[in-house]
This record gives sequence, C-alpha cells and structure tokens, in this order.
Amino acid sequence: MRATCHIAVVLLLSAAGCTAGDRSPVGAVREFLKQSSMLNSDQAVFDLLGPKTRARLEQVAGKTTTLMGGRRRVTAAKMFLLGLADPPYKVGKITLQRKQGDRAWVKLEDKKKKYTEIWQLVKVDGRWRIELPDKPVGG
Repeated sequence: MRATCHIAVVLLLSAAGCTAGDRSPVGAVREFLKQSSMLNSDQAVFDLLGPKTRARLEQVAGKTTTLMGGRRRVTAAKMFLLGLADPPYKVGKITLQRKQGDRAWVKLEDKKKKYTEIWQLVKVDGRWRIELPDKPVGG
C-alpha cells in the first residue's frame, strides 16, 4: 500500500522528533507520508514539519481554541492531521529537484503524472523538515 498525501495540506498551511528517514530531503518526505498514513501519528507527522509551518499551525490552533470558548484545547498536531484525510491521489514518485545549502525542493507526483507538487524543506539541527506554503497553490 502506497502512502498517501493530500493537496489540502497546502490549504491548512512546524523540530522535536527525529527519525532515520529525515536525514535526507526525500527521506523526510517519505517518512512524512508514511506517518501521515498511520492512525494516531499526529505528533510524529507534526514533528516532521518546519518551524515556520509549525508556528502558523500553532497560531491557528490557538485561535480555534479561543473561538471554541476555551472549553476544549485544539492542538496544532491534531488539527493538521485531520486535514490529511481523504487524499486526492497516491504518491507514485518522489524526487529531489534541487538542494541549496539548508534548503531543498522535492517533487511529488502520481504514477500518471496528473498531480504534481513541489515541497520545500529546511534543515533544522541536521534533520530535514517540510515547510508548507502560507497560501494554497493558485490562491
């Protein structure tokens, strides 16, 4: 079973945990997809996000908690994982597009090359982390 990815991740708009897979940009993306396909792995997925993405998600989670009257705390990790449900395609190929110092760009595409995304990664404390764009693609 191939790991899945959801384009809506970009719509949601982060590096505590370390895995063997996050030592390379492609490895970090593979680990992210693997963890996001597993149940109850919200913190593991969140730990693979870069600091800017994590900060944006923390801010949104805080606002959501406030809007709910503070009765229930919404965690950024849980909120993010909920946005990964029902992916529109299965990733068939992951390739390193470019690496420049502590930044890298990885291309994800399905087997038919109908869906393609480029993810930017940053190196934090020797580990690669995924930075998602502020705004949706085309938005």
